[in-house]
Amino acid sequence: MSKPLRIFVDDERPIPVGYNKLFRDGESLLDFLRDNPDINISLLSLDHDLGDGTIDGYELVKRLVELNPNIVTVRFHTSNIIGFHNMGNYLVNAKKIGQATGIKEIVPNKWTVLGDGSEYEDRYIRLKN
Repeated sequence: MSKPLRIFVDDERPIPVGYNKLFRDGESLLDFLRDNPDINISLLSLDHDLGDGTIDGYELVKRLVELNPNIVTVRFHTSNIIGFHNMGNYLVNAKKIGQATGIKEIVPNKWTVLGDGSEYEDRYIRLKN
């Protein structure tokens, strides 16, 4: 049996320990999800600023709500605090109104990924909802 899919979306940071799939831009993740509609994701960690000429994390979250993939947990590791709140609050609100039903949990804290691929949680930055 294969390991649960743990996806990290970031244009620059290394893939952290414990993740098994990396996407450097949002479009690649969306293409993967469209090509694999029955895939189950145990953890999806999102950055907001995904490079010039590509969609940002907020647009990615809006498209994820439309696709409604099966994701156990979504969390955010962006250093863009406004982007963190925009992405997180959009997802929380989508769930409140009955959208994004495939997402089970949204972690309300911003995570920081260290340069060596280890990670820790910043509990002082939380979603407003």
